[in-house]
Amino acid sequence: MAPACLGVHRAGGYADHVLVPHSRYLIDIGDLDPAQIAPYACSGLTTYAALKKIGEQTYRQHPVVIFGAGGLGLMCLTLIKALGGAGAIVVDIDPAKRQAALEAGALAAIDGAAPDAAQQIIKAAGGKPVQAAIDLVGAPATTALAFDFLTKGGKLIIVGLFGGGSTWPIALIPMKALSIIGSYVGNLAELKELMELVRAGKVPPMPVHRYALDQADSVLASLRAGKVVGRAVLTTA
Repeated sequence: MAPACLGVHRAGGYADHVLVPHSRYLIDIGDLDPAQIAPYACSGLTTYAALKKIGEQTYRQHPVVIFGAGGLGLMCLTLIKALGGAGAIVVDIDPAKRQAALEAGALAAIDGAAPDAAQQIIKAAGGKPVQAAIDLVGAPATTALAFDFLTKGGKLIIVGLFGGGSTWPIALIPMKALSIIGSYVGNLAELKELMELVRAGKVPPMPVHRYALDQADSVLASLRAGKVVGRAVLTTA
């Protein structure tokens, strides 16, 4: 079946009504606020699926590095806490977003552009090389930095779509037994698992800013300028 995502493969991303092809895609949200929980179907599912690829035995025992402290990064921080994780070290070049990550409970917030960023990350992890990283940026600089701090047998989950090309020392991949895993959103079963956590009150709310539907263009401009902390949600009321 050809993909038919609204706003990607067909028009309708900003529609005020959506026709769902089958009831199996519907999830009962009860009395939860639609605007508050809408991001769980996007950034929530995306980061939840990435954490599942790391595995609970790893994220519950070792700090995870998160590249990017935007909406995805803050959501990932929230989910790690909800899942009983050992915490996360967040890497971002924006001071305001690093501060937001610290306020959201990050173990540390590191400037990825610092010349000693890898050493700072290892120090924040207790002086030990890191077991896993979730790259929500997906840029050459972030993947290269991950190679510097990941331990033998470590996992790099690449989610971000910044683009570009990375030149990795190929021999390091087998020598360090690294796993480089791509992760793109998630599936319906994972979304249902996540919403069970949300309904049970195990996932605290993340910052959500509401805007009227006719403000879509200005909100997109703010996103491009990196001025949105948390998640922006368009509403019809």
